[in-house]
Amino acid sequence: MLTEAQCKEVVQKKGLQSCRDLEYNWLGTDDQGRDVVARLIYGFRISVLFGLSLTIISSIIGVAAGGVQGISAAGSISESSASSRSGVPFPRCICC
Repeated sequence: MLTEAQCKEVVQKKGLQSCRDLEYNWLGTDDQGRDVVARLIYGFRISVLFGLSLTIISSIIGVAAGGVQGISAAGSISESSASSRSGVPFPRCICC
């Protein structure tokens, strides 16, 4: 942020009317006068936090389910691991 003295110096160099002429928005504003860049950054932040939280939650659930399967299997194929492999012979069904 420029101080008042720095602002006046830049205004004189560029031949502008006032310090207010230095303010601009990179992508403009929407119909209600809000800065588009700020809204994009806010939306990006929300999207990344949502994606990371879902990744962490699904990892915790997957590790817990895998641990339960590993403990309960005791050297044999349990029902849960067999059911997870049932779609492997039919790869077209997995992709659908």
